[in-house]
Amino acid sequence: MRRLSLALLVGGLVLVGCGPRKVAHHGYAADGYGVIDNSPHLPPPDTLWQPARPAQ
Repeated sequence: MRRLSLALLVGGLVLVGCGPRKVAHHGYAADGYGVIDNSPHLPPPDTLWQPARPAQ
């Protein structure tokens, strides 16, 4: 039983090692400057580059 468990564990590790590699997703850095791979941050909104409304 131990040999079977060990064989299944080793076989699973071998299959995981042969799996597809993750593709790098490019995104903006946390501070908004520069681009990094696998960033969870979304690009800044389009309204960021528009002038602010004057105070009323």
